[in-house]
Amino acid sequence: MSNLTIPTTDITIDMSTVNGIALSFSGGPDSTLLAYILAKYKYEIDNDFPLRFVNWQVKNFDEYLTPRVEKIIEWIKSHYNVDIDFSILQIQRELIRPGVDWRTLPVKVVEDFEQETVANYYRDLKKNTVYSHSGSAQNVHMPKQLAKELYADKWQHGWREERNPKLHVDKPPLTVKSFQPFYNLLKKELFDIADSYGIVDDLMELTNSCNRAVENTVESYHCKECYHCIERHWAYGRY
Repeated sequence: MSNLTIPTTDITIDMSTVNGIALSFSGGPDSTLLAYILAKYKYEIDNDFPLRFVNWQVKNFDEYLTPRVEKIIEWIKSHYNVDIDFSILQIQRELIRPGVDWRTLPVKVVEDFEQETVANYYRDLKKNTVYSHSGSAQNVHMPKQLAKELYADKWQHGWREERNPKLHVDKPPLTVKSFQPFYNLLKKELFDIADSYGIVDDLMELTNSCNRAVENTVESYHCKECYHCIERHWAYGRY
């Protein structure tokens, strides 16, 4: 299996131990860009390489995502006509504590339940010896100080003071559990990667990042006020 090189960065990943990837696919620009890169790799290197996109949703809450992610997958396949398995993992919050309204539970209890549900799903995939890595585009954000200036310090997830090039050698991008080639990048660097493929306009048209989009299921909806809207505009120059 050939190496996977991420353009405009110093990231090259040895794929010789990877027998397939299940990508956590939200339909945002980060996971869509990674999905595009993986489809391109599959098309050019080995069409038998197992590739699955998994969109996990909270039942009765996130179903509006389905047509968006399906549309994105069709767009990717219009570029690289490869086999992509797609599945929706529905999380049923009412099962956290049967008979108890999940909205009354502590946030950590809800988050722990969701994380365990997703982890069990990926463990089941591995039991079937189909996938060795779950793909993710986690921790791609603005620098902490800039976020404080733009967003008044209201969001504290995934900050890094600066990029650490030493993390670009298979760890943490590639471990026995995960495949995260974007782990230590800033979102502006993802713009450069997307721009190298000429797909920035498509990414912006097809994807959504808004925290409040669940309240407005229009695909192009952006409130232009939440952290993710501000960060998206900072990185891509548009909503």
